[in-house]
Amino acid sequence: MIIDDFPSIQWTNIVICDPVLCAVRRAQLDNRGVTLWCATFDVAGTGDPCDGEIVSATRLAHAGKKRLAEFFAGRRLARVALAHAGHTETWLARSSSGAPIWPSGFSGSLSHKRNVVTVMLGPSSLRLGVDVEEPFTGFSLDAISRRALSKTERQSAGDSPFGRALCTTILFSAKEALYKALSPEVRVRFGFEAAELNAPPQNGRLTLKLTRTLTPALPAGASFELCYSGLDGRVLTWLSAPRPPKPHRRSSR
Repeated sequence: MIIDDFPSIQWTNIVICDPVLCAVRRAQLDNRGVTLWCATFDVAGTGDPCDGEIVSATRLAHAGKKRLAEFFAGRRLARVALAHAGHTETWLARSSSGAPIWPSGFSGSLSHKRNVVTVMLGPSSLRLGVDVEEPFTGFSLDAISRRALSKTERQSAGDSPFGRALCTTILFSAKEALYKALSPEVRVRFGFEAAELNAPPQNGRLTLKLTRTLTPALPAGASFELCYSGLDGRVLTWLSAPRPPKPHRRSSR
């Protein structure tokens, strides 16, 4: 099986005027207001002269050119997505961990690989996570397999009709998307071993299960269904799951 055999996403081309982003596309993922955005950018590009002011405000003054290009491409595409959703904020703030701080009422996630950037946007009532990866090969495949997959998962990847390389890439990408979706609630780093494959990739979906309790709302055994698709020869995975309502605080008198 190859990436071209994956279930496809119905993309719509979006015309914008931006000095960094090209080939902007948008997809409506469900009826809950979740959209997926994709664009390409020039890793070696100079960007916008105004970006220099943002660099100094986001602790990226010493970052390399490639890292800055990725950063601005993600933030610019997020700004485009938010504008289409009716929000006019000019730029996303950056948390101490480096993750974007989404405006009130919104939830989102970013991912980039080489010259491709993706943004997932939806209401704050949802846990959202997106990840894009190029298929692993050779030494990278072996290293990622040992680092991110359990012994059982490595065996499952080896026996998968996708082939070891593609299945390993899907599992790694799914765990990355899950981490992005849950980390705002957990607020501490957790490793790949915190989730394991519960249902193998099939028909554009797979299920991961938590192996340990991360928070009271994220107990061991909780499962999450993720989706996967192809994106110009890359593997794209995402999670869109309801966020539990916040408990009501009792007023003290």
